[in-house]
Amino acid sequence: MRENLSSFEKTLRQLIEFYQDKIDAADMCEVFERLLGELEEIPGDGSYMLERNDRLVGTFFTPKALERELANLLDVQAICVPLEDPPPMMTELDVVVRTNWSDDLSLPGRVVHVSGDQVAIQTFVNDRSVVDKLRALPEHMRTGVPPKIRTTSDITKPALPRIPPVTPEEDVVEESPAPPPPQQEVRHDVKQSGSFRRIEVTEIDPRGELEPEMLVLEDHDVLPVLVRLAQGRFDGMVELFGAAREKLVITLREGCLIEFEREPTREEDKLEVLLSNAGKISAEDLSRAAERAESLGTSVADALLDLRLMEYGDLRVALKTRLIFMARKLWSGEWQKAALYQFDTSLMRTLTPPVPIYQQLFSVTLKHYESNLNSTRIETIKKRFERVLIKMREDTAVDVNELGLSTKQRRFVEVGLADKRQIADLLLVSPMGQSDSLAMLAALDDIGLLEKEQVTEWTKQRTRQRNQLELMMLKIEREDHFDVLGLHWSAYGDEVEQAYQNAIKDYSEENFGALEVGPDLQKIRARLEQAYQLLKDGASRRRYRREQISDFKVRSSIDMFRKQAESAQMRRELESAIDFNRRVLELNPGDQQSQRAIELLKKAIDLRDQGVLR
Repeated sequence: MRENLSSFEKTLRQLIEFYQDKIDAADMCEVFERLLGELEEIPGDGSYMLERNDRLVGTFFTPKALERELANLLDVQAICVPLEDPPPMMTELDVVVRTNWSDDLSLPGRVVHVSGDQVAIQTFVNDRSVVDKLRALPEHMRTGVPPKIRTTSDITKPALPRIPPVTPEEDVVEESPAPPPPQQEVRHDVKQSGSFRRIEVTEIDPRGELEPEMLVLEDHDVLPVLVRLAQGRFDGMVELFGAAREKLVITLREGCLIEFEREPTREEDKLEVLLSNAGKISAEDLSRAAERAESLGTSVADALLDLRLMEYGDLRVALKTRLIFMARKLWSGEWQKAALYQFDTSLMRTLTPPVPIYQQLFSVTLKHYESNLNSTRIETIKKRFERVLIKMREDTAVDVNELGLSTKQRRFVEVGLADKRQIADLLLVSPMGQSDSLAMLAALDDIGLLEKEQVTEWTKQRTRQRNQLELMMLKIEREDHFDVLGLHWSAYGDEVEQAYQNAIKDYSEENFGALEVGPDLQKIRARLEQAYQLLKDGASRRRYRREQISDFKVRSSIDMFRKQAESAQMRRELESAIDFNRRVLELNPGDQQSQRAIELLKKAIDLRDQGVLR
């Protein structure tokens, strides 16, 4: 694919140079119009790729290819695409149209047939605004106006509001700052951090009685140490020692970061450098703040507030940003050992909002898994949870809100990890794709937030039964009787009967002996009976289908099933060919062609079973 696109780009450049010699170079629209006539096919134009299990993306470079596909997506409402790893039948997914001329536009779809690597997908047109945008897109691509490319200048951030310092009149001599109170000791040799004067261990423990806990870090891995400190709501200071006399000093208050220092100190770590690079404050104002901090022995942050050069809220945002930026250094060094000093950090006054260390641990660990996730890594994570039941730990003081989860991630925790589940069942109820779910599970496990219990036969059966029941309770809430029985709306009589008998058998009380679910089973069986009574009779089934499905969709589906029957017959998949023809008869009872085809196919199956036909 990459080689084809490279060849196409070379051809495109040659054609542009050719036309620029023959027409006005400024008239680029005409150049593009003529190019459209020269180029009939572009490699990869209109190809589909399964980005996730629930997202199929088609990429289009020319309006002709898009117009051809829109006829399938919007009129026929069905497409057939080759996929190396086809999703299972009845999988619901989004069919996405991607061009350089608009944002991604998507239609809901569902897999209705899989044969080898060929997948038939039914699409649903239920959002008129998306349909209108899709139909207008080919004409928009023909206008010849190149798509707008965003640059960094398009993205602006509002400057932090601040109260400017009071500027004295020219004839007024500025008074020098008031001297510090007599009891305040002015120190010029103390180390200044972003938000407060860092207290050295020798100041806290002048007699040297505070014995640090020394830890050797195996494989330079600092994660287990930080997890332990977060779980224990550690109060104190942590020193990390690396190669070449490098050192990090972290201050924690109840398991939250409040300060972060690196030795030797670097200019990029300072608050004033961060503010200057971000354009939040002028160099002159920073110089005034630095001079005041030096004279009073306070931090630059305090000086900025004293001189009214920054608002308190804006300064806290800047300090928190610096702290999060500095925390990333934890994973960039090869740390050899750690020293833990536990003491009351209330001695330290800080302006920085505490940053939960769990949030940083989760964020960095999750990004590590997401950026390195491939098929091998996915199988490794699955094996890690293969024989255990998983749920969120309840014996930890960590609040889920501290992790900074997205809406889907929060739903994953609240629904999927509220009770013990096996990995396969958890992936079924997850609102995220498989890769995202596995990466999140691995990250939560690494930072010690998962409770794991070895699976026994009894717990395995009980978990499977509970998850099966939960899924069915969700399904029976749907109004569509076909969905309740797990059928496509084109299902015929034998399918309805078989689906009902299987469901009644699956949801009998003897299959749920490990659970007390009598009322739920009664509710499920009553709903199954309601759907079956309406759908078992052909006339009532067709009448119900006409109320739910448009005539246009029915006609389109008849054509699609007829083509699928012919393809299955050519592949000698005789049972599948009969199934598709029966669907045609279900939607069009008077179809003689399908009736005749079914009779011939049944005879062919008999001959095959007798060994006459291969």
